[in-house]
Amino acid sequence: MSGLISIILLFSVMSCQGQEPNLSYRLKQGNRYSLDISVQQNTFSENSTRENEVSLDLKMIIHFDIISQTGHDTYIAEARYDNIFLSMFAPAMKIDLNSKAGKNSMLGAMIDSLEKKSFKIQLNGDGSFIMYGDINKFFYDMYDFDISGEEERDVIIKTLKEAFGNNAFQSICNIFINIYPSLPGMKHWEKEFTYYFNTKPVKMINRFFLMKQTDNQLTIQGLGMISAEEYFMESRNNTTYSSSATGSQTYDLLIDPETGWLKSAASRQRILIKTTIIKDSQLPSGLAIPSYTETTFNIKGKIEN
Repeated sequence: MSGLISIILLFSVMSCQGQEPNLSYRLKQGNRYSLDISVQQNTFSENSTRENEVSLDLKMIIHFDIISQTGHDTYIAEARYDNIFLSMFAPAMKIDLNSKAGKNSMLGAMIDSLEKKSFKIQLNGDGSFIMYGDINKFFYDMYDFDISGEEERDVIIKTLKEAFGNNAFQSICNIFINIYPSLPGMKHWEKEFTYYFNTKPVKMINRFFLMKQTDNQLTIQGLGMISAEEYFMESRNNTTYSSSATGSQTYDLLIDPETGWLKSAASRQRILIKTTIIKDSQLPSGLAIPSYTETTFNIKGKIEN
């Protein structure tokens, strides 16, 4: 009898190992799929004081309401932000924002306005997507706000646009929604796309691996490589400089096998920025200044019928 049980267990394990992974989205019209996202980011330079460090803390929920399905695995969704929190401290740029502190009433009003807006996207089974809506137009409307200080308004709108605008939305979706292979049956695959880091487009290649598959959960791990395909030239305060970016990102993703929706994720990103002085009244030409940006992402997924 014990030998029969051993054979049954062996065939059960072999069947599980040989099972073709179903790695795609299987969403339902009328359901809401949400991602509760927390981002903590710190930028510092080896040659700078604390005055030049930048810290950013973001929290948000992104809702995706599936309004129609076109084709076997193509969905039209209405997306919107909810429960936004933003805190940014950058002494060198004279930025000190906190949407919950009560001292930036304009920031809170603009966030409330953003949370009332929605836009449409097309989401494909592998996680690739097309944006039909324009988030950036919501920020243009904010210039009509009745304000007391134009400079403060401009800083807030610029910061919100960088954190939640078209490029930011596409980047967060590319790294946490665009996660499945384009062909069925694959257990390791790559995804390549443009990622916006500090508003600059860089090339990102994610390599994912299916680590574990059960009836209750899929476990996917991954490593992303980030590189700028060219140097970025900028001028500020009579200084001209170029910069480049290289880095990596790790992923630990837990997936609901029935819908393909993310249950939870932990991810860490580290990017090296090398800034080279081209022209400056005080610094020598050719001086290279390295800085580092470390970002942690924690995400929880939710499905509502």
